[in-house]
Amino acid sequence: EEATPVTFDFAKYGIDMYADEEDVYLPLTVIGGLLEDVSLNLLIFNGDTAFNYSGNVDNIETLSPGYYEGEKIKALINGEAQRAEDQINESYAEICFFVDYLFGHPGVAVLDEVVTEKGLDAALDDLPDGLGAQIRESLHSPDYVEYLCGINDLLSFGLSDGHTALMTLPTVMVRPDTFPIVTDSLVERLTPSLEASMNTYQAIIRTVLEPTRQQIWGDETYREYGNTAIIRIDSFHPDEAGWAAWKEGTGELPDDALGITWTGLQKAMANPEIHNIIFDLTCNGGGSQDLMQAIIGMFTGDVSFNGYNPLTKQHMQAIVKTDRNMDGVIDEEDQEVHYDYNLGVLTTRSAFSCGNLFPVMMQDKGAIVIGENTGGGSCVVQMFTLSDGPVFLMSSYLYHLRNAQGEEVEKGADPDIPLERIETTDVGNPYFPRLTPGDYSPYYNDEMLDELMNDWFAQEEVPAA
Repeated sequence: EEATPVTFDFAKYGIDMYADEEDVYLPLTVIGGLLEDVSLNLLIFNGDTAFNYSGNVDNIETLSPGYYEGEKIKALINGEAQRAEDQINESYAEICFFVDYLFGHPGVAVLDEVVTEKGLDAALDDLPDGLGAQIRESLHSPDYVEYLCGINDLLSFGLSDGHTALMTLPTVMVRPDTFPIVTDSLVERLTPSLEASMNTYQAIIRTVLEPTRQQIWGDETYREYGNTAIIRIDSFHPDEAGWAAWKEGTGELPDDALGITWTGLQKAMANPEIHNIIFDLTCNGGGSQDLMQAIIGMFTGDVSFNGYNPLTKQHMQAIVKTDRNMDGVIDEEDQEVHYDYNLGVLTTRSAFSCGNLFPVMMQDKGAIVIGENTGGGSCVVQMFTLSDGPVFLMSSYLYHLRNAQGEEVEKGADPDIPLERIETTDVGNPYFPRLTPGDYSPYYNDEMLDELMNDWFAQEEVPAA
């Protein structure tokens, strides 16, 4: 679609522009935020030096070598220097500009709608118990670590949706050799916001889902019962080096989501009793869209990737072709491949990001979803740097994901066959309710899953009267 024209009001934020007869100049960090692409190609800036960053979901927390070795940023973090007033004003202007214009508005963050109505600066006053004023004060602090804590609180309490987080502090906190100021007291200062930003659905994976599944299914990534094969996919993080070696003929098939799926498919094809394949995504925390699309394409053909840009008001669609026969090339032969199985996806609320999108897109292609609504994560991630060095991730305007009908997917994939919903309990946290664990053992009942698949697709095959 044609883009709706967008006017960026730099003067409103106090962001200076300069021009000569030929060029217009903006701060490097602002340009970086505006020109980044969905593959995380951008320039980042530590206050001294610009770095050409090209990342993905697996190395996203590993910034360019030397980023934290700059003299300015080291001195600021270690308390040997203070932020100057112009730095304070510039960085605050940048973070307000980025959030006001470039936030993806997935709809679940505490301040999401308020930011849309009146901008981040005014929206801070809507946080309860004076938290917004405290955050604003921290963002204007000359002390760099207090400033970082303020950014962390903003992202954790006000804008958190599972994808929005400060990268600088976790990196700094594990490097006491370089940053001696990082002490137990700093960890104590950060604990409330770090706990608040933790996706509670992800916590259920570690404390409930994985132990329950381990007890029933063990460590298997593939299992069979009756007419049904189950392929377990816990993440979509790719083994890039492994795939490069495999394609060159120097390595074995990688043991990531795509390798596990292909191996499982071969086993299913070797058993003529298997008519159904269920993808177990109950513990899937997301990962790379590339692997996710490769698996969907393997079973369904070309993949339609639907999105919306809330800034330019454009609906978008990308058509993705995949290597369906796994011969190392994408060509016309892939169009002739067809794996004739009834498909299902087993889900819980802990399936997040690509773990949320996979069942949505598979459902669009005729697969059924079994379990409970997935946990959201509907915007691609974008990285931003501020002019004095902090680096943070934010759900981005670049691609707000949709299903085939153009509907938002933040609410999760609606199960075709709901299993018992484990109810939630709010224990007093005003930002993120803690959840009662519940009993997820029925989700891993082989006999029940086989029966559900057989019954559902047998009904589909009955001709109309």
